[in-house]
Amino acid sequence: MISVNNLSIHFTGTDLFSNVSFLVNDKDRIGLVGKNGSGKTTLLNIISGGIIPQEGEVVIPSNTSIGYLRQEMETNSQKSIFNEALTAFDETLKLEKRISKLNKEIADRTDYESKTYNQIIHQLTEANERFQIIGGQSMQGETEKVLAGLGFKRSDFQRPVTEFSSGWQMRIELAKILLKKT
Repeated sequence: MISVNNLSIHFTGTDLFSNVSFLVNDKDRIGLVGKNGSGKTTLLNIISGGIIPQEGEVVIPSNTSIGYLRQEMETNSQKSIFNEALTAFDETLKLEKRISKLNKEIADRTDYESKTYNQIIHQLTEANERFQIIGGQSMQGETEKVLAGLGFKRSDFQRPVTEFSSGWQMRIELAKILLKKT
């Protein structure tokens, strides 16, 4: 549950909104509507942590993640859409590199009985366990599934992000939000 309590924002001496309070329960689906300039984007920026309110608070449980797709975005990525979508798996990709480095380090060593060798084995075991827990083995498949679900063809996966219109680039950003685990 997300709790918004007595939020107020003022710009140039004028209230954009004041004393706004509401709850968002698990499974709620909410539409936010209003005139241009009424504070919809500002409210979403506050909830996502991009802006600090002048008054009030937003309480978000620690096990809750917020995905926020901005209205305006600028993408200069030279990556393929598939590789750009994979950036949602930041921790997983870092772990994959660490596991590779540790495997190479183990392969190059011959001091099998040393304390250092055992420490490396222990680090590799922990990294592999974490990789499994966060679903590292399925990130490629999940990425394909989400991209296809958003209307991308398999033949598009290796095309550069810059070849796509801003609307399709927005879908890539949405894919990254949907793929993010934390």
